[in-house]
Amino acid sequence: MKASLFLAFLLFACIAFGQKDQPLTFGELQGDQYSNEYFDLILKFDTTWFTMDQEQLKAMTNAGKDLIKSKNAEFGEMLDLAMLQTVYLFGFSQYEQGAPVDYNPSFLMLAENLSNAPGVKKGEDYLFHTKNALKQTGMDYTFGGQYDEMNGFAVLSAELAYMGMKIKQHYVTKVINGYALSCILSFTDDSQQAALYEIVKSIKMK
Repeated sequence: MKASLFLAFLLFACIAFGQKDQPLTFGELQGDQYSNEYFDLILKFDTTWFTMDQEQLKAMTNAGKDLIKSKNAEFGEMLDLAMLQTVYLFGFSQYEQGAPVDYNPSFLMLAENLSNAPGVKKGEDYLFHTKNALKQTGMDYTFGGQYDEMNGFAVLSAELAYMGMKIKQHYVTKVINGYALSCILSFTDDSQQAALYEIVKSIKMK
């Protein structure tokens, strides 16, 4: 089910410099923690899960882009442009890539520079545009009726019907330091959701 995991990359992220003096970096992994100085952020995760390096993230994004192009060629061309400016901060999955499982739940963290979108003031604003973008992909998405809140982040709930499965994707966003900082949680059952939510709840801003 690699293709279903690719769909977690459907947000746009932008250039690697924001409105603070220091540049945006990928952040650091140490033990059971991920930290990013630009956002003064620390989160904890289960070390039995498998982290993805930048090459894996880029490879999966390229495959996801090709999948979207097969459904909506015009929107796929837009993704080509967006990918040139994308920052993937951090990602991991419950199982190794290619493991013989029906679905591999994942957590991804992205950031989009908002310098060209001054009207985006909060997470809900950003998720409004995310929802509209997902509708344009040609994939079979349905959405929750309203935005939820978790640990200071706005949450958009989506469900994707794909290859006989119902894949849940929750988009978790907060506007900070000129960026939309987003986590994308992909899962199929309640236990996977609980594990991913614990990561979001662990996020602390210094």
